[in-house]
Amino acid sequence: MMEEGATDVPRGTPEWVAFVSAQRARIVERLERYNNPGTAREQLAELGDLSPYQHYKINTVSAFLHRALAKIAEGSYGRCDRCGGEIANARLLLVPAAVQCATCGQEEDRRPAHAR
Repeated sequence: MMEEGATDVPRGTPEWVAFVSAQRARIVERLERYNNPGTAREQLAELGDLSPYQHYKINTVSAFLHRALAKIAEGSYGRCDRCGGEIANARLLLVPAAVQCATCGQEEDRRPAHAR
């Protein structure tokens, strides 16, 4: 759900601080959900293995979530790891763990996996 007015919150304001705090809470909630041992135990009991999506959430998505938390702690949340530019607030709302702007993210997606 996109918060009304959140896409135009100016950086460095009390509203930005509140936005980042809310994003941190969303990221922590996702980490807890994705890395829930109960979910993993249920899948193991039912399927005998974790689903590929569960592996993806645990291994790949969790790494981005942890990186986003580190960026919040260091004060660089909302800055692209590749070009240093701003990541649009709308992108951060849709993907709280975004560590690249849309342009750099698209370029990364076009690169072969072995070249990343």
